Amino acid sequence: MNIAIAQPDIEAAEVDTGRASRDQSWITCEDVSYRAGDGFDLVIPHLALLAGGKTALVGGNGSGKTTLLKLLLGDLTADSGTIALQGAARGLFDVAGRQALGVQLQDTGFNPVYRVRDIFAVNAACRPFVDPVILELMGIPEISRRRFGALSSGQKQRVQLALALAHHPEFAVFDEPTSNLDPAYEAAFVELLNRLSQEVSGFTALYISHAAKVVETCDQVLILARGRVETHAALQDVVRQTFGSRAALFEAAPEVLSSIAASLPQGCVLQRGPGRLRAFGEAALTDAALSLAQTHPLTRFSSWKTCAADILEDLNNG
Repeated sequence: MNIAIAQPDIEAAEVDTGRASRDQSWITCEDVSYRAGDGFDLVIPHLALLAGGKTALVGGNGSGKTTLLKLLLGDLTADSGTIALQGAARGLFDVAGRQALGVQLQDTGFNPVYRVRDIFAVNAACRPFVDPVILELMGIPEISRRRFGALSSGQKQRVQLALALAHHPEFAVFDEPTSNLDPAYEAAFVELLNRLSQEVSGFTALYISHAAKVVETCDQVLILARGRVETHAALQDVVRQTFGSRAALFEAAPEVLSSIAASLPQGCVLQRGPGRLRAFGEAALTDAALSLAQTHPLTRFSSWKTCAADILEDLNNG
């Protein structure tokens, strides 16, 4: 089944997005502050998202992730400071800005009586290019005749992701993009990100996500805590500096875990929970953990190379 997409007659000069080179910042924030009515305030002294980079925006509940996203998109207005697009006052919502931007938010705002194909036809009024392969990967043809309000949560999410990506945006923003997706479509979304990174010059993305598979595709991580930037650095550097290179998990009776903790190599970082012990360190941890697992009665044991999932687990436990 094909989706009829209207192709508006827009002159090339109007839709030239002026792709950013990889040494430019797509968005910069300088001395930005915003105070919400509930007393929460967000303060960003400096933030630059480099063109060609993929950044995971993570933090606990109430850390300011969605507020920052809305400020960047213009849905909220900062009380002070400047937010610049590619270093200039180029608007996100002029013709060129619409071509360059792809957005998926948790609140769609779509009229529930619209059919999916109608939503894409309206979207085509400001999108002169639609990649049919992306529509196929998100399973849009099979639901094109259905009304948006009758779709499942996962199907609605697929519509949003296809709308955000099918025109090959230069800058894409996502708020929990894989929530409600089944594993097959989560994998398809990750495949799309990798494909666009290769095919779209300077493709830049910012994600709010608690999905390790999505965060692992990023080269940068931005951690917010109580409205402040706690960390903004290369993902692998943050993982290595915070957790080391190796990790191990032990689950057992409290007295067994105490014995294991006392026997682990010096310098390991230990995180304790009811009936469980997580240890982080360097290469020596792996051999020591395996030896301890063989000599202690455990209900569960695993070891792994540290990764983005450890950042997310740490935030969830924090």
